[in-house]
Amino acid sequence: MLSPNGKIKINIAVNEKVNWTLLNENHFFLATSPMSMTLHDGTILGRNTVVTSAKNETVKSSFATPFYKKKRVQDHYNTLTLVFTIISLSSSFVTKISFIKF
Repeated sequence: MLSPNGKIKINIAVNEKVNWTLLNENHFFLATSPMSMTLHDGTILGRNTVVTSAKNETVKSSFATPFYKKKRVQDHYNTLTLVFTIISLSSSFVTKISFIKF
């Protein structure tokens, strides 16, 4: 997934674990790192999963603000929503990743 200006990129790889890498203008900013969450019952979200759906969305809007030097602020970002299924549990969870234009 790319940032709106195309300079920042997130790569997501789903194998035994969910891993992600962050690049800025094709230079590694954050090396490949695992992404997971452990629930109170010990279930680990991010291990032994498959992606069951993915949805990209671009949002471009604006909103009024009385506190900024401009009357309206541009709100432009890309999102990637991934739905994962945990192989061993046959249940699913959703993660949403967003890029905000700076």
